[in-house]
Amino acid sequence: SLALSVLFLITNAAAQTESARIQGTITDQAGAAVPGATVSVTETTTGRNVKVQTSEDGSYSVLSLSPGRYQVEVTQTNFKTIRQEITLEVQQVASLPFTLE
Repeated sequence: SLALSVLFLITNAAAQTESARIQGTITDQAGAAVPGATVSVTETTTGRNVKVQTSEDGSYSVLSLSPGRYQVEVTQTNFKTIRQEITLEVQQVASLPFTLE
């Protein structure tokens, strides 16, 4: 009845994912893709770190991030390291493109 319906709704809501993600493309100043760059994402409160490499087209995606504040760092040989902070909300898909110098 009503109690079962409410319980079902609460259980369903809890089962939905709250994770967010960061994605983007890394290019050089001429606009060319930078494959093999390292994108390091660190949650500032917990220190949890995830590292990914950019693909051949310079794209990257970091999945399953909890809502919160993050430091994003992009490194690649012969380029300056770039750092940026971002706050992720529940289920946010943040687009963070970077241009390396």
